[in-house]
Amino acid sequence: MPEHEKFYPTLNQTDKLILENTKILITKEEGIYTSLQPLADEGAELIFFPAIKIVPAFSEKEIIDLSTEIRNYDYLIFTSQNAVSIFHDIAEKFGLDLSKTKIAVTGRATADMCVEKGYYIHIIPKQFSAAGLLERFKNIGVENKKILIPCSSIARDELHKGLIDLRASVKVIKIYDTVQNDADTLADKIESIKEDKPDLFVFTSPSNYKNFIGIMNIDNPAEYFGDSYICAIGTTTEEEIRKSGVNVNIVPAEFTLNGISDAIITFYKSTGNMA
Repeated sequence: MPEHEKFYPTLNQTDKLILENTKILITKEEGIYTSLQPLADEGAELIFFPAIKIVPAFSEKEIIDLSTEIRNYDYLIFTSQNAVSIFHDIAEKFGLDLSKTKIAVTGRATADMCVEKGYYIHIIPKQFSAAGLLERFKNIGVENKKILIPCSSIARDELHKGLIDLRASVKVIKIYDTVQNDADTLADKIESIKEDKPDLFVFTSPSNYKNFIGIMNIDNPAEYFGDSYICAIGTTTEEEIRKSGVNVNIVPAEFTLNGISDAIITFYKSTGNMA
């Protein structure tokens, strides 16, 4: 495995590390996430396996029409990092004026991407989820407010429906597709996983779980994952995994990578599953 795809412990520890000799697969794109460093500090080997790829997909006519209306929107809601990144590119290309629009996000990672792209965040919920954001808007009051939600083509409608119930005027615009990653680009990792299956799988979305099954040609998920631990980033992902008969062992209280790190370490400590 290339050196840049691994995490290595940064602390000198004399005691046995909690995750020593534990191989953890995470369905995220390759890269170093500081929020996952605690897992490496406890001895885990982290493998990045991006089961999905993001493809921009939007109607130029819809964007052009939006360019004349965007200043009338009270709120712009981002529910993912991908939505922020792709919408930012669209806004730059088509000259969308966001100076009059307040920005709300559903979680910390999305907020971080907003900051990276130069967007000021007006609203972030205490509970990082669509439900948490709806609670904030319920307290603020959004009756007759115009709200824009740029999202993926398979985005759930929980947020949309919740805002309608709060009597807001909501427009959802699909700006990207999430598709199964190419097995050829993951060939080395696929072979490595087949030879030495990870001890713990971390699924970061329902799509990542379904696509992992497809890429690995898994016919019987319950049997395949039967001797491994499963971590789902949130309840929506957990539901998707359980539908296939697979038990979910870990769901973090905070639906973020930081939350995942904390939950995994706590799980191994509490159950005594030290390698």
